Amino acid sequence: MAITFINEAGILPVRNFRYGYHELAHNISRELMAATILVSNDPCAYCPMGCGKYTRVEDEKYKGEGAGPEYETLAMLGANLEMFNLKAVAKVNYMANELELDTIELGGTIGLLFELYERGIIKDSELSDLEGLKPVWGNEDAVFRLIELIAYRKGIGNLLAEGGIQTCKEI
Repeated sequence: MAITFINEAGILPVRNFRYGYHELAHNISRELMAATILVSNDPCAYCPMGCGKYTRVEDEKYKGEGAGPEYETLAMLGANLEMFNLKAVAKVNYMANELELDTIELGGTIGLLFELYERGIIKDSELSDLEGLKPVWGNEDAVFRLIELIAYRKGIGNLLAEGGIQTCKEI
């Protein structure tokens, strides 16, 4: 429910909080999740909110299952990066869970890279480990690759693994 409400209120993080609304936000909403990938609710013990979810995606490109995604992941790895494909956001959620990465920090850090690239501060020549993928808003394949690079501290991922503040200090 939070994505729809927060988007309508104009405070959904989009493009590193540059915008607060996106017309495609419904593509990562609770309603769509309930209709497509939700297996069961999985709330924390004694929690009155009950926001925990267990989901499964069968499509080969996005295949996986597990806890989430919850609002923070949908917002930071979805809307913030302009990834309005629920199955892609579920995949990055599963990847982050498996690799023990915080989805809020991950979304903020990848968003920082996208913005630095967009502004021309980081050049293609510095991103050879992205294998030709452009770190641009909405590029889910670049996000999948960046998560691996960050988790294993390879190439640009070694710097990004330090987080947004350290990345800015180094750039």
